[in-house]
Amino acid sequence: MADPLPLEPPPEDHAGLRVIALFKLAKGTLLFLASLGSFRLINRDLDALARGWAKHLNIDPENHLARWVFTQASEIQPNKLRHFGYMLLLFALDQFVEGYGLWNNYAWAKYLLLIATGFGFVWETFQLIRDPSLVHFAGVSFAVAILIYLYCMFRTERRSASPPPPPSQ
Repeated sequence: MADPLPLEPPPEDHAGLRVIALFKLAKGTLLFLASLGSFRLINRDLDALARGWAKHLNIDPENHLARWVFTQASEIQPNKLRHFGYMLLLFALDQFVEGYGLWNNYAWAKYLLLIATGFGFVWETFQLIRDPSLVHFAGVSFAVAILIYLYCMFRTERRSASPPPPPSQ
């Protein structure tokens, strides 16, 4: 007796999506840790903390850049650190959700990635034009690579989902 036909085709394994998902999950983890660090700095003497780091790194405290950092650190308000920490938490949550969706090959996650990468491409292109650097060029290149990958993936999925053409007579 012949095996029954499967009801739906087996899911395609998209190794590229898995790599992007791992990147998103790693970025989410780093953002989460940064948010914890931001919350930990609330109500601490940031000027003294910055001076301690400068001493530890053997940076001259009379250096123009060091004095600027000390001034900026002393002006940071606890409310701003708290808001910054919450923003980092929200962004980390976004990265975790997107990474989870991409790992499981969900369509909504692919569209979310397309939108986020499109915005990232526009932003990095603007930055590259305003301030040409290798970092901005790498950002634009990375976004273009993801957009090309998504285009090819969507095209392949559309072709496999469309019904076969009727036989010609």
